[in-house]
This record gives sequence, structure tokens and C-alpha cells, in this order.
Amino acid sequence: MYLDLDVEQVRSRLLGPLWRDAVDVWRDIDAIRNVPAARRLLDAGADPQDLSVVMRATALDAVFAALSRVDDGGGPGADGGGSEGGWCLVRTDPEGRPTGQVLHRLREDLLAQDPTGRAGVDLRR
Repeated sequence: MYLDLDVEQVRSRLLGPLWRDAVDVWRDIDAIRNVPAARRLLDAGADPQDLSVVMRATALDAVFAALSRVDDGGGPGADGGGSEGGWCLVRTDPEGRPTGQVLHRLREDLLAQDPTGRAGVDLRR
């Protein structure tokens, strides 16, 4: 199925769910309790809010790191590598051919998906 989306719609459909499903999922105490180590910490008296912040910050770091790899393109210099080429996230036409429209700045735009409007800053306090 081909969706004719503009770049902002693509960002929203990619980054919004990443924030919701990878970062904010850890606001839910039941989701936290599904992680055995986290459940043990809660059972031992850890503050649920503190544990939520730790898990959300860790998830944000992981998603940010993955998007950084996509943004950096993996080309020469990205990891000290040679000239084997790289990658980028590009829009395609209905036949699957690249249009040349590259999505850049995914890691920065991820922070704009924070529904609190704080770009994840509250996870660093």
C-alpha cells in the first residue's frame, strides 16, 4: 500500500508512534511491572515515578541513538569507516522508486513529539 504523504506527515507517522510506543509506554505502571527487574525494584520499595522516569529516559536515549545512525547516514566518517557508502531515509513514489526527498533531522524532530512540549527535558532532572 502506498500512502501519498508529505514530509511532515511522514515524520508524524514515524516519530509520533516511536515516542508513544517506545518512550511514553513506560508511564504505565502495569507496563513497568511486566519487566521482571523493574517489578523486583517496585516490590523492594522503589518509587514508581522515579522508575518510570528512568525507563522513559533510557528508551528515549535508545530511540535517539537509532535515529542518529539513520541521520548520520553511515557513510565515510560516520563510524570511522571507509568508502562503502551509506544510507538515508527517502520518500518513494507509488512504484517504490526513490523521489530524492530525504528525511533529515529525525533525532531532533523526535523531541518535538513529546506531548508535554518539553522535548524530554523533564527526563533529565
